[in-house]
Amino acid sequence: MKNLEKELESLPENFILGIVIHSDKYEEANMHLLRFLVNRKNASGSYVAVSKPFSHTISLLKSNDIKTDNIHFIDCLTKSLGSKATKTKNCVFIESPAHLTELGIALHDYFTSSGEKNRFLYIDSISSLLIHNNIDTVLKFVHYVTGKMRVFGFNGMLLSLHEEKDKKLVSHLSQFCDKVIHL
Repeated sequence: MKNLEKELESLPENFILGIVIHSDKYEEANMHLLRFLVNRKNASGSYVAVSKPFSHTISLLKSNDIKTDNIHFIDCLTKSLGSKATKTKNCVFIESPAHLTELGIALHDYFTSSGEKNRFLYIDSISSLLIHNNIDTVLKFVHYVTGKMRVFGFNGMLLSLHEEKDKKLVSHLSQFCDKVIHL
């Protein structure tokens, strides 16, 4: 992860970073990236939870000493799993990762309401969106989201697994991101 640290330190302001991770390194890299953004850079932002529900994600972040006070969450899983979405001030629950329009609206609302500087959008798994949507729909969504990040001055980190089925997605990430890092 030391090479990752160098890469992260050299990023310009208003960057969008694609991160391609092998599944066995996902959890470690995820925590490392968030620790860098939130604890080290004191950034505030939105975490789009596509791979794990909000309740699990927040527990995981806290157990890894990652500050959660300045993170707004968008949970794409809890409702789709049939669990009760307990209302909380820092989390919006959408129906399912298949509802990209609803996710796009939630992101737009966050982009337009967030007045802080040093802001980020963190999507924990573009690959998980492929489980619920076709590749072309996901690519259009990533294009929309990265455009919004640029317009509203957000930094971005988009994580994707380096698996066989994700090759088309990974090959297109460089089109939307300033840099793609393979871990």
